[in-house]
Amino acid sequence: MAAAPEGLLVDTHLLLRSWRFPGQPARPAHGLLQEGFRELTIQVEHVLAVQHLPWIHRDPLDRLLVAQAAQERLGLLTANRTLVGYGETVHWAGE
Repeated sequence: MAAAPEGLLVDTHLLLRSWRFPGQPARPAHGLLQEGFRELTIQVEHVLAVQHLPWIHRDPLDRLLVAQAAQERLGLLTANRTLVGYGETVHWAGE
């Protein structure tokens, strides 16, 4: 049984979409760090883990997000419904 996620990795697309309020200009992305978000840099281990993922989705950056979340023991919050196929730690936040 896989360990429970220790936090969430938020898909950048979803995060930036929610960062903008209707009728207002987008806020600068660097403000996310002031809101308590932290940056997760890409490590060699993340890249190597991509090769072990099933071919549920072909977009290399989305696959990297799934691998990062798994390697860092994080859940992945995404607007991409296809990624849910990677398992119970991927959470769809679509409409």
